[in-house]
Amino acid sequence: MNDERFLKDWLKSSTDSSASPEAAADKVVARLPQVDQRSRWWPLRPGRRSSPKATARTRLMLNPMSAVVAGLLTIATSVALLVGAPFGQDAAVVPAAEVETGRVQPLDFTSTYAFDRQPHAGTTELLPNGVSRTTGAAWQFVPIEASDPRLNGTLTFTNNLHRYPPEEIRPIMEWPEIQIGAARIQTDEGAWQEVPQVSYNADRQPGDIVHRAFVGEGAYEGLIVVASDTWQPPDMRNVKVLLEGIIVEGGLPADPVPWAPED
Repeated sequence: MNDERFLKDWLKSSTDSSASPEAAADKVVARLPQVDQRSRWWPLRPGRRSSPKATARTRLMLNPMSAVVAGLLTIATSVALLVGAPFGQDAAVVPAAEVETGRVQPLDFTSTYAFDRQPHAGTTELLPNGVSRTTGAAWQFVPIEASDPRLNGTLTFTNNLHRYPPEEIRPIMEWPEIQIGAARIQTDEGAWQEVPQVSYNADRQPGDIVHRAFVGEGAYEGLIVVASDTWQPPDMRNVKVLLEGIIVEGGLPADPVPWAPED
C-alpha cells in the first residue's frame, strides 16, 4: 500500500534514536485496521456533498448577520469605554457630579462705610538710625449700605509705617514715609482680609481711588473680592468710603515669576 510505504519511510527518517525503525513501523501499521479512520467532523469541510442537520449552536455559528451584529456591538462598547474614561480610570467610577455644568460668574456689588471713631494711633518708637516706626495705626468704619449682605460689616484699615528724618527740620508727621497696610471687613458670618500693599507718602485726598483685593474667611472661604476704594469726605470728620467691585469664586492668580530673556 502506498500509505503503508509512506508511513514506514516517514518513521524511518524521523526516529533516528530508535534502535529499529522498521520494527516500530510494523507495529503501527499492524494497529491501523483496529483504528477508526473517520476524519473529525467539520460542517464546512470542502467536497462534502451533504451537511449534518444544524443544531441551535450551529445555526448561531453559521448566521452571518448575527456575527456582524455581535462584532459591531463589541466594537461600539469598547469605543464608548475608551472615549468616556480617562487613561487609567474606569468610566463607571466617574461621578456625574464632577462634570462641569456651568461657568464662574463674578457678582457686582457696591457698599458704603462711614467713619466711626477717632483713629487708633498705634505704637511709635524712634529707631537708632533715626527712623520713626509706627505699628498698628488703624481707622474704623461702620457699614451704611451694601448691595450684597456679605459686605455688610465693620471696615478697618490697619497700617504699619516707617518715617524717615529729612535734612531740614519738619514735624514728624511730614517726614517721608513708607506704609504697608491692609483693610479687613468683619461680619457675623466671616471676614474679608485684604492682601497687604505698600505705598509711599500716602496722603489720601477726596476722590482718590485705591484698588484692593480681599480673600474670604469663614463662611466666605473660597471667594475673593476685587474692588476700588474711593474716599468721599465732605470733611475729615464725616469721611465715607465707597467700595465698588466684584465677588468671584476661586483664588487670586499665582505670584508672578520674574521673566528674563534667554541668552
